[in-house]
Amino acid sequence: MDTINTVNRGDVSESSSTLSIITEIDLCANRDKHAFVSNETVDNWNNGFNKKRIFGNVICVDMPTNGATGWSYCEECETDVPPRAFHCLYCKGCVLKRDHHCHVLGTCIGFWNQRFFVVGSTYTVVTGIFGAHLCLSFLRASESVTFVGCLLPMTLVNWLLGSKPFLIFITTIHMYINALFTLLGIGFLATQVRVITQGLTLYEYKKRVPVKCSTSISENLRSVFGDYWALNFVFPFGFFVQQKGDGLTWDGVKFER
Repeated sequence: MDTINTVNRGDVSESSSTLSIITEIDLCANRDKHAFVSNETVDNWNNGFNKKRIFGNVICVDMPTNGATGWSYCEECETDVPPRAFHCLYCKGCVLKRDHHCHVLGTCIGFWNQRFFVVGSTYTVVTGIFGAHLCLSFLRASESVTFVGCLLPMTLVNWLLGSKPFLIFITTIHMYINALFTLLGIGFLATQVRVITQGLTLYEYKKRVPVKCSTSISENLRSVFGDYWALNFVFPFGFFVQQKGDGLTWDGVKFER
C-alpha cells in the first residue's frame, strides 16, 4: 500500500473540491439572478407597467394592452407578458426569455441568469474531468487495483470482503461521480451552445415557437454574456461583465404569433 502515496492524497481532494466549490458558489449566488431587475431595465418599462416577483420570477401585472408585436396574454398570470416570456408551472410565473426550468437549482433559467448557467455547466465539465483524472491517477498508483477492480460492483464487493481499503472504495465512487457530472455538464453545455448561437431559447426550440432570428452568432453571444463574453469563462463570476438588453425588446428577432 506504500505505492498509493506516490500520488498526494491532497491533490485529489483539495484541487477537485476547490474548483467544485467555486462553481457551486457561482451558481447559487446567481440562482435567482433573473428576479433582480436593474435600474436600466426598470427605466425601460412603460409607466403603465407594474411588476412583481413570484417565487423569484419577474412577471408583469396589470399592464395595459398596447398591441405591441410579440406581446401575448398569460391565462395563468392573467396579464400581458413581453415576447419570449413564458409561464412556468413550477415557479408559478412568467419568466423573461424563459429557457427551461432547472430542477437541479430549483429555479427557471431565463434572461438574467442564463449566462451563469452556461458558465456553471462549463466549469462542471472542467472540474469533473480534472477530478476524475486525479482519482484515476490515485487508483493507478496502487498496484493492487486492476481494471476489473475499478468497476463499481467489484469495488463494493472488494471493500465489503475486506480485500481493499475504504480509501480505494471511496476514491472509485468519487471518480464515477465526477464522470457522471462531466457527462451531464457536456449535455447541458452542448444544448445551450446550440440554442444560443441560433438566437433561440431551449423552450422555443422544443416547442417550435415561431421565432425568426436574423442576428449574427457574435451578436447572439453578446446578448447572453455581454460585450466581453469570453471573460465570463476566464473567471467564473460574471458580476463585472454587464449584460446587454432588458429582456423586453429584441432587435433582429421577429415574432410570429
